[in-house]
Amino acid sequence: TEPHKVLATITSRCQRYDFHRIPIKQIIEQINNITPKEHITFDDAAIFLVAKKADGSLRDALSLMDQIVSIGKDKIAKEDVLQVFGIVNIDVYHSLVQKIIGDDEKGLIEDFHQVVAEGNDMNELTLGMIEYFRNILMIKIGIIPEEVHTDDLDALSQISESFSEEDLLYAITLLVETKDKLRTSSHPVLLLETSLLKLANISRLIQVEDFSQQQQMPSFTPPAQKKKSSSEKVLFEKKPTKKKKLSNQKEEVKQEKAEPEITLNEDIIKSEWPVLNKKLQDEMPIISNHFSKTTIKNIANNFIHYSTNSRITYQMLNEDIDKITTIFSEHFHTPVKVVFEFEEPKTGKKYMHGASYEEIKKKSPKLADMIKAIDGYIIEQKPD
Repeated sequence: TEPHKVLATITSRCQRYDFHRIPIKQIIEQINNITPKEHITFDDAAIFLVAKKADGSLRDALSLMDQIVSIGKDKIAKEDVLQVFGIVNIDVYHSLVQKIIGDDEKGLIEDFHQVVAEGNDMNELTLGMIEYFRNILMIKIGIIPEEVHTDDLDALSQISESFSEEDLLYAITLLVETKDKLRTSSHPVLLLETSLLKLANISRLIQVEDFSQQQQMPSFTPPAQKKKSSSEKVLFEKKPTKKKKLSNQKEEVKQEKAEPEITLNEDIIKSEWPVLNKKLQDEMPIISNHFSKTTIKNIANNFIHYSTNSRITYQMLNEDIDKITTIFSEHFHTPVKVVFEFEEPKTGKKYMHGASYEEIKKKSPKLADMIKAIDGYIIEQKPD
């Protein structure tokens, strides 16, 4: 019963008792007191799984035990509990996360397909992954969750060293979003595959040691212009088209006067930022919040280079970089390229989405020579 939904005229005539969740440790103690009397033997790991699945309810724990006992075994092992309730073994999560840490995308998807082939439910698997990363995060910040068995504590502690807190928060956020989408998705396996590959790409950041001050403007086709509302104050307004009558033709032909090329600088960006940020808030509210965690590092040839020390901000901005570039270009009525850099707070190492000069040189020496000649660098490399 939800107390806040009960009418005041009823609650005023009732004695209220709030029942709290029973800790896993106490449920285990009660089960250990009961099993000898019933002449049933449970492994410690099996009892732990039952207590954990009971979710704070001793009555549910006893009901779960009845279901397990019905299989007719004298000694109940951990594997029996996993099979009866369709729980995914924690070893599966260990394996998947190890593949994520090792950037082994092929092995990650193969392991995932094996889990699917065994008939595991996608919702349960996703919930298990969320809990797994949550437990790693708790251990990372110095808290030992009661949901973690002592046998698994060492393994989780070692795994936590391979992730930063921001990595774990990003993973949990991504999996929670995936869990919500699974309800209506007609392709749950594909959806979870995509999320796992995103997790595997957390560490796929290409280190950039040096950034040139002189950047070459890449070829860029400006997007279609949007109409400005009367309330928007824009520094650069597109000039209206002119109509000219031709003597030998009756129709009118629109001729647009060429605009002078706009060269952006930090002062212009700052002066226009209130209006530009309003557009970002309207169209991309989450992205707008992440922009507050960035700083302008360099502007050259309408090429805006932002830097951040937040890995989550770096990931989120790069996922929507095309739309961000479009909004910037439409606002300034000129082709603009935006790029984001992540700087590790502790080590000072810099990372950027794309391919390094050395990688390009191995694959295409001629392209590498051209990059060197123009004193530029690769922002994004499209797959062949």
